[in-house]
Amino acid sequence: MLPSIPPEVSEALSQLLSGLSSANNSIRSAAEESLNKEWCKKDRIDVLLMFLALSAAQGSPDTVRQFAAVLFRRLAIKSPNEQGYSVTARQIDHVSHSAKIEIRNTLLQGFMSQQSNNVRHKIADAIAEISKNTSTEWPELLPTIFSSSTNSDPSFRESAFRIITTSPEIISSHHLEDSLKMFHSGFEDQNDDSSFTKLIKFITKIIRKR
Repeated sequence: MLPSIPPEVSEALSQLLSGLSSANNSIRSAAEESLNKEWCKKDRIDVLLMFLALSAAQGSPDTVRQFAAVLFRRLAIKSPNEQGYSVTARQIDHVSHSAKIEIRNTLLQGFMSQQSNNVRHKIADAIAEISKNTSTEWPELLPTIFSSSTNSDPSFRESAFRIITTSPEIISSHHLEDSLKMFHSGFEDQNDDSSFTKLIKFITKIIRKR
């Protein structure tokens, strides 16, 4: 549990997460209503996203981690419920600075921890989305991506390219040398999951943004 989440709140959110993943339609519907009406509010979205990030990184079993990561991403990019925001606003862009730092650190730690392929991929997808917010620097992100792209574990390499293909804007001319090394290792990768097609997708996105 994150220090900033009181035990009773963590317990309530654990029950909510369980309800949202329930096979029982009534239980799931009640949980979805609670999520939208009680937790996706300006004064609660911080703790909700922090909890989901932690569950994605450390939850048990793997199905909980995967579900939490997917739900985190969905809610992070969702427009705030309150009025006064632009149509392109995302909830993750309006959490407090301290919550944003905790979320980033938690997801990166989860990304680098021992995970199944599916969980690491889902965490990578979440990281890719929150990296699109450039209002707060994230100096740890690119070194993590570059080191992961040459990791002996294929899931790290594949996940690194998932982040880059989703958010190519995080790489600038200042990172050209490291980027070229990353591309070179990707082209030579013999693992099907870290394939040539992933690099082609990345290069295509870069060209379109120029």
